[in-house]
Amino acid sequence: MEITFRYLFRYRDLLVPTINAHKEILDAQNSCWWGWWKRPSEETHISIWQAIEAQLNKSGQVDIGLFDSGSGEVRSATISQVIRPKIDEYDDCAPVRVPEEELPLVPEYYRSSSGSRGWMRLIRIGEPIDGFFGEVSFAASPALPQYTVTQLARLEGKVVLDADELRGMDTTLWEVRGSTKGDSNDRFLTPSVSVSEAVSDIPVATKGEWVLHISDLHYADDSSAGQHVWSIGAQPGRNLVDALTSAIEESETRIGAVIVTGDLTFRGTRDEFKTASDELFRLTYSLELSLEHLIVVPGNHDILWTEQQDYDPNLPVTLAPNQATAPYRAFFRQLFRYDANPDLSMARRFVFPGGRIIDVVALNSSSLKQGANYLAGMGRTQESAFTDASHALRWRDSGQSL
Repeated sequence: MEITFRYLFRYRDLLVPTINAHKEILDAQNSCWWGWWKRPSEETHISIWQAIEAQLNKSGQVDIGLFDSGSGEVRSATISQVIRPKIDEYDDCAPVRVPEEELPLVPEYYRSSSGSRGWMRLIRIGEPIDGFFGEVSFAASPALPQYTVTQLARLEGKVVLDADELRGMDTTLWEVRGSTKGDSNDRFLTPSVSVSEAVSDIPVATKGEWVLHISDLHYADDSSAGQHVWSIGAQPGRNLVDALTSAIEESETRIGAVIVTGDLTFRGTRDEFKTASDELFRLTYSLELSLEHLIVVPGNHDILWTEQQDYDPNLPVTLAPNQATAPYRAFFRQLFRYDANPDLSMARRFVFPGGRIIDVVALNSSSLKQGANYLAGMGRTQESAFTDASHALRWRDSGQSL
């Protein structure tokens, strides 16, 4: 199969349908800006951006590929301009923005975000390409963390077998070409070193030295707006994430981890959890963090012990635990892409700059316990949850007391 592009960019519909949002602007304005959101552990790919810029200076436009890691679809697109990444003092990409007068060419859902590390002006977005996988190969070895140059060298000239092969790689940018006779058809397995469970002792390295702790976000739908809901007050148009990222940027503080301790929602509805998930994803990306750097536990507002629509802390318990926690578990799965553990706790081992190791155990305090003459609800943590987390972190093995 003949392809017209060498560079393949990865994206995912996490907040809105990405292609539709950009095509709407492109169709109306003849172009739109597409932001590149680099993965936290990913390199800057400056040489690729420079190569694209050089091609644009020579020919005026360049074809690229867009890979949807959710659906697996690949499309071609054409760009006419780039704003390439800039290297900051940490030898990483600093946020860059499009000119103020061209902000209407950016989809509204990330127009004010500081997450983009590079920009491409699109003048065309094609339809999904049939038969892409199995017909293209890697033109160069992708830069993947935790792999040596020797290990990655065998990827060059290897056929890209399917979407799963790309999904397993910790990068958002590849160089590809049409496959030729003699290209390898071996599957390249990239076992993830990332955390893929709620309680884990896998060390998570941080670039920042500070921990951001937030609680009681109380995202609410329209029917509950104004009732015990977080608000920025007299600053219309700004929300929690905008306020936090603005304050952090002004203080020049570098955040290494985020801990959210409950009450993400007001009534635990699907729409409220969807907002919470979107905003937490946007927060971590704005802070240049991965979801490995995020810890979340529920609060009493996030567990639905009753079917009553209006929130009332005095209502009797009418739902069994598996029903009561189902909305939160669905939220957790949607955000982290793996299941919450049985007691809804989380634990991480963070390695901060300078080698400081901090273990964080966040326990769910909204469980029930039934006794002979009582039913205790909010405010109870299960001792077994702490014991399980401490064992997973191997505190006893390391000689630490429990």
